Amino acid sequence: MSATEEISSKVKLDLPDDLKEAVLEMVKDAVAQVVGSSVQHEQSWPEYMNKQEAAKYLNISVNTLQNWIAAGDIPFVVVGKMVRLSRRQLDACMLKHSI
Repeated sequence: MSATEEISSKVKLDLPDDLKEAVLEMVKDAVAQVVGSSVQHEQSWPEYMNKQEAAKYLNISVNTLQNWIAAGDIPFVVVGKMVRLSRRQLDACMLKHSI
């Protein structure tokens, strides 16, 4: 059991039913907003991007993206002379580089 679980298991808070319902509605609305914005963010970017789009998507410079590609951190596809990067693999790379 973690410290957070231990603390939360010792705290009991009784709220009036109408307040419980209001809090529950607020939590539901917050979760729906987060899920909705996540889906909207995913739909606003193409599944495969060029380097400039990918750098903008990740909010990093093209040079940083180039370095990650050169290090083998981001797989890519070459179509003719065009490099394409998968949005899903870009997300995975960001998770790998996060602290």
